[in-house]
Amino acid sequence: PQGKVVQTGAFHRTSKLKKHNVVELWPTFCQYEGATYTAAFHSKTLDTGAKVRFRLPAASLENPLPRPTRLMPPIIFRLNSEWYWPNEDDNNKVWQELMTSGRMENVVMAELYIHGVHHDSWDNQPIYTPGKLRKECKQCPPDLEFICQSWKHSYLEYAGPDHHYGVAKPFFKELYEKSIPLVLGQLPPRTDVGTLRVGAWGYCIGGLGAWSALTTNPELFNLAYLGSPAVDFNCGDAFKSIKAVRETALKPKIYIDCGAAEGELMNNQTMLLFQKLQHQGLVESRDVFYHRAPFGTHQGNSLLRRSTEGLLALFGTDHESLPDIVTDSHGGGGANLSLSTVEVGTSDSPQMASAVALLAGLAGAFVAGRWSVGSQRNAGSGGPLLG
Repeated sequence: PQGKVVQTGAFHRTSKLKKHNVVELWPTFCQYEGATYTAAFHSKTLDTGAKVRFRLPAASLENPLPRPTRLMPPIIFRLNSEWYWPNEDDNNKVWQELMTSGRMENVVMAELYIHGVHHDSWDNQPIYTPGKLRKECKQCPPDLEFICQSWKHSYLEYAGPDHHYGVAKPFFKELYEKSIPLVLGQLPPRTDVGTLRVGAWGYCIGGLGAWSALTTNPELFNLAYLGSPAVDFNCGDAFKSIKAVRETALKPKIYIDCGAAEGELMNNQTMLLFQKLQHQGLVESRDVFYHRAPFGTHQGNSLLRRSTEGLLALFGTDHESLPDIVTDSHGGGGANLSLSTVEVGTSDSPQMASAVALLAGLAGAFVAGRWSVGSQRNAGSGGPLLG
């Protein structure tokens, strides 16, 4: 193979290869354009229609060979998608280029839309919380007193009958169960039934919603991008559920950002959340990230500027966080050899191990790529992919 064959996607670094190692390869060759797939359903929780527009990465379309769950692309739902950014296709093209250039692992972006909710909607905008709206704070812990004082004035912004307060747990369970199986039908099959990497992403009340998804359904959600999250809601009730991050099926990964010009309340409450997550055992720059954007505001152009930095923190390949492609065929992982895996023989020499890995990679790329091209799925094949 020559030229562009080894120039798409992220490069995986392995440790010294040993006897019985299995290197699992799903190479891509020349497809740079992703596709969209829309899953529509009726939400019983909200009693209205909903749809999710999934942005499928090019690599997952070009090479449909089965793979372990840990090597499936993560899926992240973006809440209040009708806000902020009018040019979704252009934004996703930038993120797709980061994937094909190897700066970011392949990720399925999933934009959630609720029927009747538009870019200028507020009165009927769902606000996904575990509890109903309340006005009084009663007694606040000392570290949340500044939030309780502010809530006396903030409460009026949230008062209204159509925000669907208190439905976070059933809604996010419904969202997962009704849309994830559909999008999995557009992705390569899995060779096991492990836990998928699934998360939620939003700004303001969407950031609060992303936190609610993670903490009310920790067995389903394990990723969160909390953009300027409204964690002051209901006197800071979001902080009461912080121990739920210990209950996720996979180690959670959480990114928090805010704008330096958003004011003391936002800056202080997001920093407090960041600190409390570390007290729960999450490690800074590995499990939890915090960024305060200089001159950042709550406006759409500021949030768009911040978004790529957040995605690179969660999924960037510069961090040593890519799934391991090497398993031990004699271990408990149960790795199976197939057209998409290559077994590496014995070698105690680092140079020989590197050479063997290179040859194995090229051989696997050739075989898997030829297989992939012959069985590639695309929008023109009569399948359910929607442009």
